[in-house]
Amino acid sequence: MRALRERFEAGQGALGEAKSGKLTTSIAISSPADLGRALTLTGEFGLRTVIRGGDKHDEFVEELKAANVAIAMAPLGLATNERTYNSIKALAEAGIPMAFGIADSGNAAATLRESAALMVAAGIDRAVAWKAVTSTAAKMVGAGDRIGRVATGLDADLVLWSGDPLLISS
Repeated sequence: MRALRERFEAGQGALGEAKSGKLTTSIAISSPADLGRALTLTGEFGLRTVIRGGDKHDEFVEELKAANVAIAMAPLGLATNERTYNSIKALAEAGIPMAFGIADSGNAAATLRESAALMVAAGIDRAVAWKAVTSTAAKMVGAGDRIGRVATGLDADLVLWSGDPLLISS
């Protein structure tokens, strides 16, 4: 942490751009202690941050909201436990931006849509779930001005489904 702080303080290169707000900082975590360090660093340097990893952030809703961070979650699946859904629901209700990361790109589009559909089935607002795979996800990677919505002047790939895209059966 000390070396990282020194590099942010020096403000050179990509870390300088992150410190100035030109770049989003993506911080991978694997424990509550990692999350605490990520939030401290974010606050200390005023970083625009996406937290990657961990699936039980609901214990830190107030801290996450205060830090104005976004969450990149692992894709959901049929084996996802209720604790994870409850955590995602708490984050969504608090207005914390979220999207899904992708482990591999082989079946990414289907995995993302299925994750959103599973969020809706678990009781999460469908607008939040849809944005987690469209506009919020685009904003989190710094491309919200080009993709993530169907609008004049934006790039788009359009897909037709047999029914509601947020139903697993579609």
